[in-house]
Amino acid sequence: MSSITASVDVFQKATEAARSAGAAYPEIIAEVILPRLSVVESLGGPQVMARNGLECEPLNIAMLRLKQSEDVGPLFDAKLNVKTMDHDLFLAVRRHNPELLGLRKNRRFA
Repeated sequence: MSSITASVDVFQKATEAARSAGAAYPEIIAEVILPRLSVVESLGGPQVMARNGLECEPLNIAMLRLKQSEDVGPLFDAKLNVKTMDHDLFLAVRRHNPELLGLRKNRRFA
């Protein structure tokens, strides 16, 4: 892990961007987009960018794209359709908000 990546919490930045974009479940959206994120050094310091094919785009633009997508878009409006949800999205929902799927909330043991 490079020092740039170590100084930036990518998941936290993605969660903040999802929250700013009006997501009802920002942690789920952050987990879904996490594999496409990378940290890029710029003049203003390290920036979190999302890969979109061969291009990189700022995180706020990536959130706007996700908001308009059929798979992840409903999470911004708190509407879930388990029947049309892909497997990775289902796992993210199950990990962060299992009660949305009719399951019990995760318990953390010390």
